[in-house]
Amino acid sequence: MLENQSKSAYSALNFMEILNMLTIPSQQLKKNFSEFANIAKSSEPIVITQYNRPTLVLSSYQDTMELMRLAAKMRFIERLDKQARYATEPTDQEMEALNRLIEEERELVYQENLKKNAK
Repeated sequence: MLENQSKSAYSALNFMEILNMLTIPSQQLKKNFSEFANIAKSSEPIVITQYNRPTLVLSSYQDTMELMRLAAKMRFIERLDKQARYATEPTDQEMEALNRLIEEERELVYQENLKKNAK
């Protein structure tokens, strides 16, 4: 079955071929879904094509969740980067207020540690 794997010559698949990703037509997936599901769960994502064009990727749940987490992190970093570009320097009053909050938090943590150590 795997000997008949289809590697499309379509230009959009070039990067998948470089990565040696298994590429199959959707009809082949339909006929042998459980076999390809086991491959995707245990080793590598599978690119599914329709009319020689990549349309779907079959991958394990764990791999997909990891990719989604990475994508969310990248979007968050991009937002922070945009905000940083337009941020203004804090005023002296804002810095004083921030320093007060930090000192208050340090004191609270210090007092909590004293209580824990006293027990």
